[in-house]
Amino acid sequence: MNQQNTPEPQGRRRPPKVPRPGPVPRADGPSVLAWEAALTSGDFRDVAAARREVEAALAQGTPLCEPAAPAANGDPRQFVTFLYHDDAAEVLLFVNRLTDESHLENSLMRRLPGTDVWHIGYLMETTWRASYCFLTARRGAAAPWRDAADHVDLRAALDGGKADPRNPSWCPGRGGRRLGVVALEDAPVSPWPVRPDPTATGPQWLAAPGGHRVTVASCGVAAGDSARTAPVVLLFDGEVWWEHGVVAAVRAAVADGALQPVHLVLLDSGGTERRWAELDGRGGIEDVVADELLPWLAQRLAWEPDPRRVAVAGQSLGGLSALLCALRRPDAVGAAASQSASLWQPYPMDVLRSLAATDGARALAGARIVLEAGEQEWVLTGPHDEFAAELARTPAQLRYQRFNGGHDYACWREALVPALVEIFPGGRPVGDPPGSAVE
Repeated sequence: MNQQNTPEPQGRRRPPKVPRPGPVPRADGPSVLAWEAALTSGDFRDVAAARREVEAALAQGTPLCEPAAPAANGDPRQFVTFLYHDDAAEVLLFVNRLTDESHLENSLMRRLPGTDVWHIGYLMETTWRASYCFLTARRGAAAPWRDAADHVDLRAALDGGKADPRNPSWCPGRGGRRLGVVALEDAPVSPWPVRPDPTATGPQWLAAPGGHRVTVASCGVAAGDSARTAPVVLLFDGEVWWEHGVVAAVRAAVADGALQPVHLVLLDSGGTERRWAELDGRGGIEDVVADELLPWLAQRLAWEPDPRRVAVAGQSLGGLSALLCALRRPDAVGAAASQSASLWQPYPMDVLRSLAATDGARALAGARIVLEAGEQEWVLTGPHDEFAAELARTPAQLRYQRFNGGHDYACWREALVPALVEIFPGGRPVGDPPGSAVE
């Protein structure tokens, strides 16, 4: 495929707008309740003490996390209070998948009486993680979230929020903006954290077939036979993951002996329109990977193609495409790591059902699939459950799990490298069965 034949957008499909299945778990924590009571008590000593406590809470960093009673099923929970100091007329908190875009009034923060400190609280299980930002409305000006003409304008407004200045934990958002990250005490943390490195230089982009750009990082791979037989991991949205710092995390996993030395290939998306055209299930990216990119890599790296040594990874549309690479082209791709795949689109399920109808599922013998979705992604949890159940009927090796979060790089970055470790664990040659680790 050459650049002139790049698929054009085919009436871009939009995820269905499904109402949130349950109410947002709003709750005021004990500190906020005490502060509000003191600030409205009329006793100047109580007011002064409460103001000092609020200032101390801001100085210690936000959000404020406090113990709460367990859920009915025994799961531990915490009160999570977001605080923001600003003299704005209104403040909106935008939390990934907690903020319901059709009911933004439920995410408006309240001002602590007699202060310029705004607050909003939630009651969450201690495994929760999310990115978030603040939007403000100045006095005499229209709130940016109310001034939006349509959903596209609204998303642009929400994506323009400000990071939490009192939270050192952050991740890049759309367009490189910083987003705060809240992670409660039991939220999973990768042993090989993917984190931005402000001192890192930009990637060296290489011109690849079809007008694509890639950057290749050979992580722990020595010259010679090692380079020839090392696994290849192709990661969609490579420009985003470079910014997140994925190369250093993969190298750390290799250095620890947890992950085999790999050729990590970051595929640039080419921008929003090209990304949709190629990755929405109709663009044929699986054939581009199998017939153009992998042969090009084989020549450039002096690498020996073998589907057992190829994994494709991605998120959202990239997760959808990673699955399609493994399902439609098992002759070239033997594994997929899919996070929050856009399974509101029918293509992977259609492929599975077609394989089952023709007994073609035998081609998936030995395929390794890591499939993940967030508990807060109510549009995707049902399709993921259904897809996992169908895939489990094939000979493919499947690991499917839910994480307590949303459609969020803050969550994906914790699970990506562990997924690669699961596919290509260190100490075992590629192609050997589990349990055959070299002592």
